[in-house]
Amino acid sequence: MEVRSAGVLQGLRKGETKARFAIANALNGTIRSVQRAEKAEVLAHFTVRKSEFLLRQAAVIKGAGGGSGFASAAGGRFEARAAVGQRPRLLLAQFERGGARRPVKGRRAAVPLIGGPARPSFRSEVPASLTYRALRIRRATSVRLKGDRVRGKARLRGAQRTFVLEHTARQPEGGVYQRTGSGRAAVRLVYPFVAGEQLPRRLHFIRTAHRVAVAEMPARLRAEVRASFRHAALRVYRGFGR
Repeated sequence: MEVRSAGVLQGLRKGETKARFAIANALNGTIRSVQRAEKAEVLAHFTVRKSEFLLRQAAVIKGAGGGSGFASAAGGRFEARAAVGQRPRLLLAQFERGGARRPVKGRRAAVPLIGGPARPSFRSEVPASLTYRALRIRRATSVRLKGDRVRGKARLRGAQRTFVLEHTARQPEGGVYQRTGSGRAAVRLVYPFVAGEQLPRRLHFIRTAHRVAVAEMPARLRAEVRASFRHAALRVYRGFGR
């Protein structure tokens, strides 16, 4: 076997660079596995209606400053980060620690009634025409004439004959109702208002990430180092690997 001594010396000088790439590759492979595991955890614990959006937020590979969360040998960054999406109205992060669901505004949240017009079944999505935003709930004034006096009363009303009741015997927190005909009984509940809804601790993103990293990172790093040495050896020694 012929040894190219110049190649050996050059390979030793490049050893640090190869090690840097091996570490970065191992970190990036591990963080992708963490991302897949956390998406699988969401699917296992929830009925997912809009899978594309929700799974995209389940484990966002994102850096501390908002840039890429991947490791980079060339950039001297030897860490990889995955974070749960923090988009408005997204509750994924809250299911990690549990606690009260806080509405975006006010103290109550409007939740589609299961079996109602906005959500006929648990798995069904809210039709675009019946989303809370599409109803455009606004303050309106009803005017009526009594004798020679005009009386008005401010009420919250929306599209498709919807209106807000602040309190009823069955709904102490009130809700959004829809009129379906004439008469007092011709109404149905669309969105009950909920205050202080408790979210359970159902997701374990941190624990899952730790489990995957401990299981995969050492093996990935060993494989990257072996591949790096093998590549260098093939360039130095003739006949190696035959």
